[in-house]
Amino acid sequence: MEKQAKEIWVYCWSDGDSWSLTSVSLLAKAREMVGNSSNWRVCSLLFTAKTNVALSQLAMGWDHLYVFQGASLAIPDHLLFADLLTPLIQEKQPEILLLPVENFTSVLGATLGARMKTGTIAHAVDVSLAENGNLTAKIPAYGGEYLGDIICPHHRPQICCVRVPAQPLTQNMTAGTFSVTPVDDKRNAVSYCLGSATIAQTHDKIEEAKLIICGGRGVGSSENWQILEEVAGLLGGTVACTRAPIDEGWAAGEHMMIGTSGKYVAPQVYLGFGVSGMAHHTCGIQEAGTVFQINNDKNALSLSQADYAIPADVELFLPVLRDAIQQRRNEK
Repeated sequence: MEKQAKEIWVYCWSDGDSWSLTSVSLLAKAREMVGNSSNWRVCSLLFTAKTNVALSQLAMGWDHLYVFQGASLAIPDHLLFADLLTPLIQEKQPEILLLPVENFTSVLGATLGARMKTGTIAHAVDVSLAENGNLTAKIPAYGGEYLGDIICPHHRPQICCVRVPAQPLTQNMTAGTFSVTPVDDKRNAVSYCLGSATIAQTHDKIEEAKLIICGGRGVGSSENWQILEEVAGLLGGTVACTRAPIDEGWAAGEHMMIGTSGKYVAPQVYLGFGVSGMAHHTCGIQEAGTVFQINNDKNALSLSQADYAIPADVELFLPVLRDAIQQRRNEK
């Protein structure tokens, strides 16, 4: 009898026409872990309220696609999703379930862990696969200064919520099989969606940015922060931040934050202004291309970690930089 391949499941999200960037990155990570091994297969999980999902356009990265389809899936409900996944997990017995680090998926992962009596690893920043099938998740500790390894060797599935840098799929671009499970919209649910409203997105996604202008506490004031935003606008970059500018009220919100409590980014160029360089932030820019850091503290960790370090007073440097860029643009 042919040995059945072990399964890694990846929770994915799609608008019906394409995978989200996070989903593609998770699929790419799963592919990276299994390599060309015939002992593993990568499976995607898709919950959708649409009846006309273009599966052919989602045909990338997976060997099998498990689709749950029904109008009641329009609004994510962790109890409903757990109800649907629990019997499938019991039947297929996957080794690993990877989910992105988001509010909903973190709750879903914990719910499934409790139901399956297995461990759920939260807020991992990287994952790797051992030859024995054990997943190793790296978790930041002590404000991101250290990374610890967590494993779940005795229970299955191994459930992990992980942040991975944005990355494309580079192999196995053709899809395998798929199965569709219709969802009964008249089920005896404990909650119901009465309606929904779409909030227009008014900000750029830092995880998709090619050029990031990031400010830290060293920016100094809301007035200086305004100049930083002007610099980003002149350069065509996306503004990001550490925790401090959010607490000070300079930055618009946590969607701009990089690090263990924010986003993991992979820009081609990263410009940091007044960033201290603590690990809970810098772990979020490990995949960045060229890193520039400007800081008036010559001993700041950020300067020693940068490709190009500029020891300068950020409050004086920003307006000079803005004016220089503007002058250069006017000369063209």
